[in-house]
Amino acid sequence: MDFKHFLSLLWALKFSISDLHYLSQKENFYSDHKFADELRDDIDEWIDEVNEVCFLGEEKNAPYSKDVILESSNLIVPLQSNPTEQFKKISESIKQILIYIQETSAQASVGEQNLMGGIAQELQQRYGLIWRRII
Repeated sequence: MDFKHFLSLLWALKFSISDLHYLSQKENFYSDHKFADELRDDIDEWIDEVNEVCFLGEEKNAPYSKDVILESSNLIVPLQSNPTEQFKKISESIKQILIYIQETSAQASVGEQNLMGGIAQELQQRYGLIWRRII
């Protein structure tokens, strides 16, 4: 598993949700704004845990933040014209992260698999909550 790429996916998701947080408007402003806060919760902690478990725990240096952020900038969801469309794009981004975890976790250590599984569980729950918002 390419954990540097995984970090970039998480950073891109965090930035994409931040854009949604500030895009919220009109009758759904407050609920969408707060929902975006909840969707963004824990991502910083996941990033820290990936660095500590998947790099330091393997006796490797964590990647240079600038390199991760540069890669993530190409993965950020393009800004949409309204919050519902932004939710849809974020949902697609979460689905892609879940697929990436599913396809690559067999290459990881047990500790890394546990971490990835926990992140996947949280993302899948958020995916379902977003689905309820956009249907």
